[in-house]
Amino acid sequence: MLERRPSLTRPAWVVRMLARGVEASVMVKVWPVPGVLAIFRPYAADSIDFDVDLRELQGQVQLNVLCGFLRAIGRRLSKPVLFAPETDSGHPVLGFDVDADRVVLLADPHRGRGVVARRPGG
Repeated sequence: MLERRPSLTRPAWVVRMLARGVEASVMVKVWPVPGVLAIFRPYAADSIDFDVDLRELQGQVQLNVLCGFLRAIGRRLSKPVLFAPETDSGHPVLGFDVDADRVVLLADPHRGRGVVARRPGG
């Protein structure tokens, strides 16, 4: 069973960074593994926005890295983590499902773009 962790107090530097808002263009770069970059953009305190370069995620090994990254964030926060195209953020294609404790496919690849098959917790 997944252990639920208490809310964490944000360090002062995080509070200051979030207070700057979107106009500050703050970025935090993270390399979960060499050659795969995730860029976090803290737009709001209640969400985590990040993107990856899909050119770095060619093949099953790199897809496994992405899924492991989504899973690690979701487990640490005990929250769903949705992965959507930048141009269609309302239609996630992958996501970490907290209840299932795994990354699941959310869009049906056989029915075309934007068709949501199942959302975490839904």
